[in-house]
Amino acid sequence: MASQRAWLERQRGELVSDVAHELRNPLANIRNLLEAAQDGVVELDPDLVSSLLEEALLLQHVIDDLRDLSAAKAGELRLHPEPVDLSDSLGQVVAMHQTSAERPGTDR
Repeated sequence: MASQRAWLERQRGELVSDVAHELRNPLANIRNLLEAAQDGVVELDPDLVSSLLEEALLLQHVIDDLRDLSAAKAGELRLHPEPVDLSDSLGQVVAMHQTSAERPGTDR
């Protein structure tokens, strides 16, 4: 029982550390780019604005995932089951791993 509690505490600590990392990096990127633009080091061209938007969207996904985890823990997560075409899903998985599977010297 005590070892299970210690394992859970370790897992919780790792989760908090991972979440902090996932939030800190995109936020630091956004801040650095905006400070550089404010200082006149870089211009807010369309590519930079696009990059800032990508970082903001990444932050939003992390925050949404945290909200879902909180709802699941409280027993309030609503699931909406729907039929899925497994051939499409499996095709995507195969495509994602095809290159590494074909690389010489990899375990298969």
